[in-house]
Amino acid sequence: MWFALRDLAFGDTDWPEPELPDIARPESEASDIQGLPLGIVRTVYFLANLLMIEFRAERGFSFSEKLLRDPELFRERRAEAERAAEIVNRIRADEEIHVTSLRLYLGELRQLTFQTADGGRLPGREVVDSLWKEIVTWATVEQPPRAAARQREIIEKRICAHPEAERVQRDFDALEDRA
Repeated sequence: MWFALRDLAFGDTDWPEPELPDIARPESEASDIQGLPLGIVRTVYFLANLLMIEFRAERGFSFSEKLLRDPELFRERRAEAERAAEIVNRIRADEEIHVTSLRLYLGELRQLTFQTADGGRLPGREVVDSLWKEIVTWATVEQPPRAAARQREIIEKRICAHPEAERVQRDFDALEDRA
């Protein structure tokens, strides 16, 4: 979808093959919740992780739509950029039901009481909230540096292919020092 929108806004250009980012926390890193069957924990984790992905997607949709609608950008391709922005807006509307549904499911799960393998009871809010906290930490603390390092690798590979790679790399590195 994003590549189709890019091509619509920028036109037919020879783009490098995209490398897709890893935005979801691997399920294998999710905590086990003492006494709950793994299937229950994984289901709640999956729903919460999907909600985080949807939240992040909404931010991306919003930012992309604003860029595409900026009259200072895509001056020679305004009609195509506006069309791309409209497509993003339609996708946002379609995605809204996912966020609403996931919030409902997780809200309902928070109201439940889970029975542990040993017959004990665990409030749903403890299960959902602890998994949500892990996912938020992943998305806001752990994952961003990993994503930045991966993007840096991709950029540095592209710089190496440039005829003035040494100069471009030096200029690129200098940008980091200013941040």
